Amino acid sequence: MDVQVRNSATGQTLTIPDDQLYALNAQWQVVSSPSDSTSQKDWSAVVGNAVYVNGRLVANESDPTKVRELAKQYPNYVGVFPAGYDFLTFGQSHGLKTDGSQSAPADPPAPTGDENGTNPDQTGWTDSMRAAYEAVKGYVDLLTSQGNMINPSVEITDELAAKFMDQAKTELGPYYEQLINQAQTDARTGYNRIQEDFRVNQEAIGREYGRSLETTQEDFASTGRTFGTQRTDAERTLSEATTRALQSNERVLERGAQDIGDISERYLGTRNLAFNATAPNMSRPVLGIPGFYDLKEQPGTSRSLFTPLGNTAGDLERSRTTAELLRQKELTALERNKRAFSTS
Repeated sequence: MDVQVRNSATGQTLTIPDDQLYALNAQWQVVSSPSDSTSQKDWSAVVGNAVYVNGRLVANESDPTKVRELAKQYPNYVGVFPAGYDFLTFGQSHGLKTDGSQSAPADPPAPTGDENGTNPDQTGWTDSMRAAYEAVKGYVDLLTSQGNMINPSVEITDELAAKFMDQAKTELGPYYEQLINQAQTDARTGYNRIQEDFRVNQEAIGREYGRSLETTQEDFASTGRTFGTQRTDAERTLSEATTRALQSNERVLERGAQDIGDISERYLGTRNLAFNATAPNMSRPVLGIPGFYDLKEQPGTSRSLFTPLGNTAGDLERSRTTAELLRQKELTALERNKRAFSTS
């Protein structure tokens, strides 16, 4: 509901929403209302956790988040008055209906200064604090002289906060998705490289085993010891050395995959990891078979080389969350600044 007010000093008149009345000082008088006589206008307000109607206490609400909704059930809710503000005198000075038997609420005292806070107690202030105060006061006075007034209750609702978070995610999403995709690609590329090195080394070990085995068998055959125990011992020694070389090569692959997976998970987080490192089981040397040059993969068998820690929030994920919260805060501040002054 709109109310017409007049400045007793300048004669200026404004039409403002009635829930903005308490932002005016005593120089502004309520002169008319579209619905009824201002002298009979009932009104409700909140001080702390209490609801007042025409300056009289009517209800208390233990939950501070619900006290406003309770107050709005009474006629002409005008808003929340700060602690120590004499809202009963405010109602009387602005031509609103008041219950004279009820004094102003006994809240913590307001800061020392004049009644309307235009000259606060500056005890202990530094020169820079006084200069900042005077600059803000001058700006407010300028806006008031231009017909603007301070909006005393800029409320950011949960719905608006959620909207700002959605906007932050939309703005920042493409950038972080690009970083995620690049990190996932780097992890896959790194594993493909060490897997290729593994295969090359496996082939080299197999070829060396085959050549050494042939040489050993030929040497024993040339001296007539083809079926002797010395030949068997020599071949066993060669087979065991080859097996150790193969196992060492496999450990290099496993550790490399684990390192890539760990680094990726710490950076991307578990839910963005998209990294699956597996390797086939390889055949081992067969004792006594000459010409065995190729140690092949065993068909249909493989093992996992990396197990994620799970439930890990990566550096990039935390950075994204922080950036979204900061952007939401920026959008909230812009909204508050935009709505801090309302033009009549």
